[in-house]
Amino acid sequence: MCIMNGTYTELENLLKTDERFVSQDGKVMRNAVYEAANKMDEKLLALLIGNPVTKKMFFKEVAKTLIFDKQEFNFVISNQEMLPDSYTAYKQDIGLIDSKNDFISSNNDVVLSFPFKDCVLEFDSTDPDQKREEVFINEVLGRDEIDHLFEKKVLTAAKLINKDGEKEINIIPKDSQNNLLIKGNNLFAMYSLLPQYKGRIKFMYWDILYNTDSDKVPYADSFKHSSWLTMMKNRLEIARQLLKNDGVICLQCDDNEMAYLKVLMDEIFGRDKLVNLLVVEMASTGGLKRSHKDLHFLKTKEYILIYYNNMFDKLECLYDEWQVYDGNYTIYFDEKNGISKLKDKIAMLNSQYKNLQETGYLYFDDIYEFLIKNRNSIYRRHNPSTWAKQNFDKGIVVWKDENKKTRNEVVKVFDNNNEEYEYLMKIGSGEYERLEPLSWNYFDNKFKLLRGDIWKNYYKDMGNANKQGGVKLSGGKKPERLLEDLIKAFTRNGDVVLDAYFGTGTTGAVAMKMGRKFIGIEQLDTHVELAKTRLKNVINGDQTGISKSVNWQGGGEFVYCELKKLNQNFIDEINKAKTKESLIEIWERMHKTGFINCFVNIDSVGNLIENVVNIDIDEIKKILINTLDKNQLYVNYSDMDDEDFKVSASDKEFTNSFYGINNESK
Repeated sequence: MCIMNGTYTELENLLKTDERFVSQDGKVMRNAVYEAANKMDEKLLALLIGNPVTKKMFFKEVAKTLIFDKQEFNFVISNQEMLPDSYTAYKQDIGLIDSKNDFISSNNDVVLSFPFKDCVLEFDSTDPDQKREEVFINEVLGRDEIDHLFEKKVLTAAKLINKDGEKEINIIPKDSQNNLLIKGNNLFAMYSLLPQYKGRIKFMYWDILYNTDSDKVPYADSFKHSSWLTMMKNRLEIARQLLKNDGVICLQCDDNEMAYLKVLMDEIFGRDKLVNLLVVEMASTGGLKRSHKDLHFLKTKEYILIYYNNMFDKLECLYDEWQVYDGNYTIYFDEKNGISKLKDKIAMLNSQYKNLQETGYLYFDDIYEFLIKNRNSIYRRHNPSTWAKQNFDKGIVVWKDENKKTRNEVVKVFDNNNEEYEYLMKIGSGEYERLEPLSWNYFDNKFKLLRGDIWKNYYKDMGNANKQGGVKLSGGKKPERLLEDLIKAFTRNGDVVLDAYFGTGTTGAVAMKMGRKFIGIEQLDTHVELAKTRLKNVINGDQTGISKSVNWQGGGEFVYCELKKLNQNFIDEINKAKTKESLIEIWERMHKTGFINCFVNIDSVGNLIENVVNIDIDEIKKILINTLDKNQLYVNYSDMDDEDFKVSASDKEFTNSFYGINNESK
């Protein structure tokens, strides 16, 4: 498109007749014009129609009706700097544009597009044994169905767990309502939390599914990436509703989805709500990693994306605490013989430490005892003042300042080879104590460095992480120290922490030890049992993980409950079935008592699984799961009094107390 200078000048002068579009310096404000055009402002349209030039350019007559070409108008407004004889349809600036030829930056937003983004993934599970096809419900066309899907659920199997053991309860204890372990789908569970916990969660940590081949997540291959993004979008939207105004969410992931996840979180929380993207060292290049010869770069890092809700409550900064010795002090001075040697060689000769020979590097822990024993003989090279050089003889000399305080201890050593003096300064000398931590008086000195966004050495915890809490999980179990650092950074004592991917309960264990309240959500039976065992161990004084550093002595309690299953019971049975005969028996009960999808032809399904001889058992499982109405995976609260759902009186009482509903008033 081309717009000549005269035409543009006429449009500019026309817009200046409306004071809404003119700045104090007399320039046309494009944003104000954009907004008016997008809102189809009557005054603006009348202004444009009233001018023959702009009427011809921006309006088309269709069936004797003038149609405003908003896209063409916005394009002209955004091209004020276009050259008079330019015939390109693109702007002179370089950047990403959308389908309307507008810069993405002009929208102050980056939008990630993916198939089924406007949908809810109807059935999601982390169970690798569940065979099914994706079903996506459109947020507009299927609004009623989604509302039904996300309705709060009935809760069952409620127990209070503390040092006295497990006790069945009908009412949730008020002083324990923030310590919760909920078994069930985390999306439905979070929507069930909404009535009581909206805007109450201070911190969330999710060790999410990384969407790698090793995840064994049963997404349909053709939509695996899109399914993952839809799943995360659904959960992040409800997560933001649960967060406090100053709440923070941390999601741990790897390279596989990090870039896409960041853009998705930019969209949901806002780009300006990014606290940081942490790089966490979760593995070393040694050991088994060395066997990955097919990789150019061994994978040692993961990411933690951190976003806040509406405002960021800046707590104390994190520091790394180090126990080191000053590497400048490399000289061992033998006073008896008046000679100096490199201390590493002396340490190696006089001890049993082998690291220097094997790795070429001597660690502090390796020579700690040697340094302590010989601390009065360790020096660094030094260039003393002229006065100091002139006022001492060979040997140890103490140089005092005008206040008679020791400033330096200097040793002069005569070198027989070149007849030059070598000056050494003793460790811990007074003048340099002000430069802590570069020099220090004691070899077990500790100092702190401000934490950056590269968090190193967590791989050292990974070997012990599998032992923490008295439960084991092969791969993926995060160390307590990592959760301690995150919780310390973003919460205070008594805050509520939510983990929607609870796993073996690391977040809950650390939260209890640090005086925070936790809510954990987990769907897999094996993980739930591991988490319960671990939390019981914590209550009984578990001393693994961070226990010693926080002086954990045990105590506390938590409430365990489950989303009451409906069709989910059939899904569990189907996945556990081993034979075709057992699946046929399950089908007989399903179509009589279960809630079958209204689009399913019951006779056709029955004939298929009973009469087709060569059909694979996994295929039968897939068919049966697909026939179930996923809106009925769990019992909705609104259906609690329906006799068909067989909700016990105790479950009704507990569910009402959970949602803060008085049974009598109900």
